Amino acid sequence: MSSALKPIEIQWACRYNDLLKHKLELRSRYRPTWSPSWVPECGLTNPLAGLRAEDGIGLRAANVLDARRTRDGSPVMLKLVNTALNEWPVLRHFTKGDLAVKYDNHTIPPLEIINDPFAPNHVIIVYPLLRDLDASPLTSFGDCIDFMEQTLEGLHFLHKNGVSHQQITMKNILMDGRRILPQGWHPMNPSRGMDGVTYVGQGSSRDESGGVRYFFIGFTIATMGVDRVPNCGSQSSAPELSYGSNKGHNPYKLDIYMLGRTITHYFSQSRQNAGPLSDIIEDMTVDKPQDRPSAKECLSRVREIKSNMQSRGSSAKPFPPFF
Repeated sequence: MSSALKPIEIQWACRYNDLLKHKLELRSRYRPTWSPSWVPECGLTNPLAGLRAEDGIGLRAANVLDARRTRDGSPVMLKLVNTALNEWPVLRHFTKGDLAVKYDNHTIPPLEIINDPFAPNHVIIVYPLLRDLDASPLTSFGDCIDFMEQTLEGLHFLHKNGVSHQQITMKNILMDGRRILPQGWHPMNPSRGMDGVTYVGQGSSRDESGGVRYFFIGFTIATMGVDRVPNCGSQSSAPELSYGSNKGHNPYKLDIYMLGRTITHYFSQSRQNAGPLSDIIEDMTVDKPQDRPSAKECLSRVREIKSNMQSRGSSAKPFPPFF
């Protein structure tokens, strides 16, 4: 473990003082005066020393870093966004006006948007801290229904507003984990506490804690108002992307396929049986795009199955808002 910041981290360290003016404090690692906390005790010769220190934890993506709001101490995430790319108009569309408060809107609500002081065509979006899917697996069939219902609800919301995502994977769906882990977790190491050392695990079950809410992220190649796009950009294994770039594909049908595959992966990783949901997932992932149902149709079928099951009780509690 080197004591020096990685090249992709230096850009954030340069923004430390500017972010502090917005009452956003980066972790000690990114302070201009930072020196590794483990060096006085262990020296630079021990490559594992930094793994046992909070300030030894770096970032996972160049354009995303965690911070703390100084006014209330709450953890947040910062994302550097190029306003010239597809992602920016999509995010603005769903986070302003009436659409922003729609319950079926599963895009992340921004807490603040800051003009980046270093790059004129960039903004820094402040988001609440959310949790990776694979950090807290599903633990019951009720969890499976809830995950499938919420993600289809969110996808239907995108589609009826003319937006296709095109990169739906487990990495691009996050959860509000405040209920299952009220003590919090480290933004860059979700199995650890905020100190970067204490093991917090997967958290309590969704049933016991009242459930979680899921959000879509990663709109880098999303499209708005387009019914056919070239076969490039998406990393999906969908059959239509192998047909040749000249033919293009229907981005809405691609979303259905990718969500179906993501649901299958998450259920499998969580060791959960899809049960009566299997037929819906199979229809979502058929080879011919024209044979796949819409998000609205899939959502209706999931809710019909849900209505035939016993109420989940405490998991129906309303979700607290982000401030």
